[in-house]
Amino acid sequence: GLLAAAPEWYDAALVKTRGTRTLVGLLEHENADVAASACSVLHDLTDPEGSGAADDTSAYRGLARLATALVEEAEAVELVVAALARFDDEARGEGASSTSAGSRNRKKNTTTTTKSAAVADEEDDETASTAVHDALGVLEHLCDLGHADAIGARAARPLTAFLARRVDRAAFD
Repeated sequence: GLLAAAPEWYDAALVKTRGTRTLVGLLEHENADVAASACSVLHDLTDPEGSGAADDTSAYRGLARLATALVEEAEAVELVVAALARFDDEARGEGASSTSAGSRNRKKNTTTTTKSAAVADEEDDETASTAVHDALGVLEHLCDLGHADAIGARAARPLTAFLARRVDRAAFD
């Protein structure tokens, strides 16, 4: 929220305090909702257009420092790509666990109606789809901020595998 609107403070508030590592570390959280929220925050923080950094030199410098810290110190590229695959599996219903503990409990509850379970599954799918969008957006923002080579070097194979899985072969027949 407030920090995303003031990228000139990123260096003091996130980079120097190593908050980038903490935030990126949340991408590995066992609760996918926490990981998805962390990805959403990263998406908001790295957005040059949404933060107004495109029009403000000091804001852009703060955003560039954040991007560099995410890529070089926090290993964000690798963790975002790993989270991307996890979110995609959950959006497709292939994950080993559901998106949240709450949805697991809903599915185990035998008194839950089929209709409310279907609504819960739709919400979980929507959350996972939004997380996929946010993860791809983080990678796009890091590319826009000059880290395309690092993303290519660190994530080319897993991103290619991710995209290949998403291609609907029937659409090309």
